[in-house]
Amino acid sequence: MVSIIDFGKWQTDRTTLAMYTSFDSEPDFQLFGFDEQENKIRDLIFENSYKAIGVYGMAGSGKTSLILKVLNSPTFQNHHFSPIIWLCLSDINSKEDAEYEVNIVKFILCELGCDVDKWTVTNPTKADLLKHLKKLLMSKKYLIVFDDAWENNEFYSNLGDALPGSDIVKNQLCEALPRDGGGKIIITSRQKEVVKNMVGEKNLIPMKPLSRETCRMILEDEIGFNEYAKEIEGLLSDSGFVSIGIYGPSSSANTVLVRKVLSNPSVGEMFEHIIWVPVSLIFFNYGQISEFQDSLNVLNEIMKHVLKGLGIYDNLGIYDRDFDLRQIVKESLVSRKYLIVLADVVQDNYNSWGLISSAWPKDGVGTVIVTTKIRELAEGMVGDQILVHVRLPDLGNEGNEVGIDHHYISDAIVDQCCGLPLAVKTLAKIIWQKGLLPDSYPLRHPNSYSHPYPLPNPHSYWYLNSDRRTGFG
Repeated sequence: MVSIIDFGKWQTDRTTLAMYTSFDSEPDFQLFGFDEQENKIRDLIFENSYKAIGVYGMAGSGKTSLILKVLNSPTFQNHHFSPIIWLCLSDINSKEDAEYEVNIVKFILCELGCDVDKWTVTNPTKADLLKHLKKLLMSKKYLIVFDDAWENNEFYSNLGDALPGSDIVKNQLCEALPRDGGGKIIITSRQKEVVKNMVGEKNLIPMKPLSRETCRMILEDEIGFNEYAKEIEGLLSDSGFVSIGIYGPSSSANTVLVRKVLSNPSVGEMFEHIIWVPVSLIFFNYGQISEFQDSLNVLNEIMKHVLKGLGIYDNLGIYDRDFDLRQIVKESLVSRKYLIVLADVVQDNYNSWGLISSAWPKDGVGTVIVTTKIRELAEGMVGDQILVHVRLPDLGNEGNEVGIDHHYISDAIVDQCCGLPLAVKTLAKIIWQKGLLPDSYPLRHPNSYSHPYPLPNPHSYWYLNSDRRTGFG
């Protein structure tokens, strides 16, 4: 893991630098949707020559998190940059402070191991400090991140690939950054003009708002949706019979959760047949017809879905509705690797659910998953097998077989994030803090905070404040 130090404000009335880390050395969320920007940053960093890179975008667009993700990747660590210094410019006193430029250099020198206490006595000039910094960085493969630059400043301009002539540059930071050792400079800012002034026209990387689907992926990850999917994937078996009952207050969460599991290619490789039986839809379509009130007819309709999923129903030539199909299903499954999902079982007063288990060959290789809101139904259908309690809220998509055509989290909720990763994380925290999820929720819980951000107006991005301590930028 890369050790990143973020320097706080230089206390001019003290003899030492006051340093603190205002965010973790790793992004505290799963970052999606920035593959293009990430690959471009990697390509520039891994070039042998000196490079200055500018990343810009609105508050909360993921600038800081993206840089942290790159710096913590195994491929980056294999390139052995040293030293690695992280300086948050907005944490330093404003440029009206006469010592502002000197403080920037002192922060970097301090991270390089210099004893800054003695400088209160010797009182070196800015030129002396820059000369000393250049000496320490000479021939080193350094990487310095200037995070959250707010405004143009002549002192840290001209950090681009080519060093301007001495007639242009005088006592500027660029003089202290050697170009011969493969060093790298990364700038992040909300304003394109600021990074352009610092690194030049080349190597500018914009952070654009994320798509709706990417925001949904991050939100699902933040509230623990993906953790449940991983748990269920770990319960599947390709070497014996397993029956899994998934129950929880949200039909949409249960249904879409299983569909997410099935979308994993590794799950598809485990089974010859994956069959989805929309149980609630069967009752919705046929529940008002008297003949389907008979338990055998309801069971047979479910068995038909299984046989059709196996591709053999049409060849059986069965036309007698009173014929019990469970034995045929059992004989057809015994030599196959299968996964059957009985989705959204909602009829708790239906007394024949226990009979359905007789259709699954217990000495075969397969998995049966039941999803329902009702724990007793799950227990009755899977017996003494595995129960998974999904404690997730309804987020705008409740309804019959919602998982077929809709997402777990509604578009209206996702659109509140305005394409900003920070807004997604904030929304996930609000869901927790408003009590939509119980305190007994077993998975990871986002860190609480005192003053939650308001939900951003989709038409007013600037209403969303930024806080570097969240790990976004």
